[in-house]
Amino acid sequence: MNLLDQTIEKKIYRTIIPAVLSGEYQRAQDGMSHVLDELHASVPDSKRISHGIVYTVKLLSEYLYTQHYQAHSPVYEIAAGLFSTGEEAHCRGVALGMLSFSGLEDYPRVLPHFETAAAAESWDLREFAQMFFRSLIKKHPGQMQAFLLCLVDSEDANIRRFVAETLRPVQEN
Repeated sequence: MNLLDQTIEKKIYRTIIPAVLSGEYQRAQDGMSHVLDELHASVPDSKRISHGIVYTVKLLSEYLYTQHYQAHSPVYEIAAGLFSTGEEAHCRGVALGMLSFSGLEDYPRVLPHFETAAAAESWDLREFAQMFFRSLIKKHPGQMQAFLLCLVDSEDANIRRFVAETLRPVQEN
């Protein structure tokens, strides 16, 4: 199922990319919200459970990373800017996805963003953090184990839950 058709790609290139490249992160996030809504609406009803909003956030973050930002822009700076200025969990989730791809090559810079997301009040953002963090575990298991062991002593229950939930799918990790 290919949700990213030419119409969606045009919207991405018309609304999100120019705003991000000019540092207008709020405008970029407005564009992301609309694109995510359209992607989610284009999922057939029979696939909504397996291809819900989490799937569309992952799809958009991977598309932005691989199709545009990776080749043309400083991905970490863009994703960090989107994450830190974001107010909406789904847009911050897209930024976390981009950060996770960036973190495969330079993980120390992205870890504070994941800790921030793990402590967030938004359940959705915490779920995105867990999902995207798993790719870092696969690539850097020893370093991520050390990071998670530091977090497990946190006073914040959401951060401790992040550690437990991130490690839950043993087969993935």
